Amino acid sequence: MTSFVRRLTVGSTIPHVPVHQQKFKPTIEIPAFPLLPHNNQRPLGIALRSRKYWRVEAVGPVGRSEGGDCTKKAGGGPGPGPCSYSLGDRTTEVERRERNRTVEVVVAAGVTVVLGVGNRVLYKLALVPLKHYPFFLAQLATFGYVLVYFSVLYLRYHAGIVTDEMLSMPKAPFLAVGLLEALGAATGMAAGAILSGASIPILSQTFLVWQIFLSIIFLGRRYRINQLLGCFLVAVGVIISVARTCHMCEEEQKVEKGWLEEGEGQVVGSEATLAFIAKWLWILRDLACNMTSLVAKLAVNELAFCCQDDRVAQQAELSSGSSSGHSLKEAGMFWSLLMIVSFLFQAADTVLKEVIFLDAAQRLKGGSIDLFVVNSYGSAFQALFICLLLPFLSKLWGIPFSQLPNYLKDGAACFLNIGGTLSSRCDGAPLLPLLFVIVNMGFNISLLHLLKISSAVVSSLASTFSVPISVYVFTLPLPYLGVASSLPTGFVAGAIILVTGLLIYAWTPSGSTAALPSPSN
Repeated sequence: MTSFVRRLTVGSTIPHVPVHQQKFKPTIEIPAFPLLPHNNQRPLGIALRSRKYWRVEAVGPVGRSEGGDCTKKAGGGPGPGPCSYSLGDRTTEVERRERNRTVEVVVAAGVTVVLGVGNRVLYKLALVPLKHYPFFLAQLATFGYVLVYFSVLYLRYHAGIVTDEMLSMPKAPFLAVGLLEALGAATGMAAGAILSGASIPILSQTFLVWQIFLSIIFLGRRYRINQLLGCFLVAVGVIISVARTCHMCEEEQKVEKGWLEEGEGQVVGSEATLAFIAKWLWILRDLACNMTSLVAKLAVNELAFCCQDDRVAQQAELSSGSSSGHSLKEAGMFWSLLMIVSFLFQAADTVLKEVIFLDAAQRLKGGSIDLFVVNSYGSAFQALFICLLLPFLSKLWGIPFSQLPNYLKDGAACFLNIGGTLSSRCDGAPLLPLLFVIVNMGFNISLLHLLKISSAVVSSLASTFSVPISVYVFTLPLPYLGVASSLPTGFVAGAIILVTGLLIYAWTPSGSTAALPSPSN
């Protein structure tokens, strides 16, 4: 069997066209006009057999250009030169798009880290004039964002950036976002009022765990071993670098001193590290005991608590007045679990936003929903639920609901730095609170943008990376804060572990695909 190959030219002249025979693969039978089977008989048809195949190749008058595909031959006529197409072109295009996307994610993550550091530092500065009105600052941010976001959304709609299809997206997911954010704020405030500052950095690392767990369930994500290991190291690094930065109360200082011999003075180096590890092992041990006792109480009310001897000694110490404040052991299991549930609400909120972006890409036929649509509706529903929870939230802040109007009025006067007696206590207002509100808004927008182009876990890692940097910034001489704080003992080691975890997470083994595809894809 033979086939003919004809070589055609593209150009003004037609050179000699060679025709040669070439061995080819067996022919394929193509049935034409198939008939329906009748009485279980074999269907009849006409088989067209072609013994000759034609392969046409377009070349230039003098051959291919040396400059590559679709390039113009030097000295040739007008118009582009001959073109050739291959699978390599498509592969190169995909690789170029992946590189561009990686650069975009890295830049967005860097902006998020910078704004995250500014957000934490400016929040501390904003509380200098508003130290008596932190609840006012929280409500100013909540309800002020609704006004700002919808104003920007209105402008973007008239500019043609936001379309009617985006605004017609189902509102139920945005309602759920607002509810989760409000519940996360309420439960976090309730638990934070009881738990010690040293225990919150440990419990806050459950946020990343919840995100991974929820993304596996609702998004079908599959994480590589290096990604899980990287997240674990990031959590450990944060705990080591910031757990000692909280202002430890008198009880925590006495607990720490209990691990050391009196008269030895301040320990340094490896002894301090061992004391730090021993302290947190003790806390984790008590946490396990609390969990066991909680399960036992639910099963049989008459069961005794585990570690009963330790608790008797603890109660004796409390009754003697040798300990004060709230530690993780004193607060009990309930408030620790409530804080963990708070981070569950926050993690569910971020994963739900990622689901919204994925759903919008399908509804908009490959398009992408604008960030301000998500921010505007989510903030509006959050403000609605915050209003419903105001009596509960004001009580958590120690403000009777009947006195809330006067409290907000005084907070507004301090924010504007007016009101005679208040002005002397509100130095730095309204500049510092306004700077915090602006930077916090930019941080939320950058965090949502990073979530949109990457994933909820990546945005969480970027936000977490800003924590130790903020700790270092607080050691610098900042205005309004007085004496700068000292660098924690385990800061350097924790920062190294954190950065190592981020590098391990970002490392992609050869021949593997990313476990976290972009929602926009």
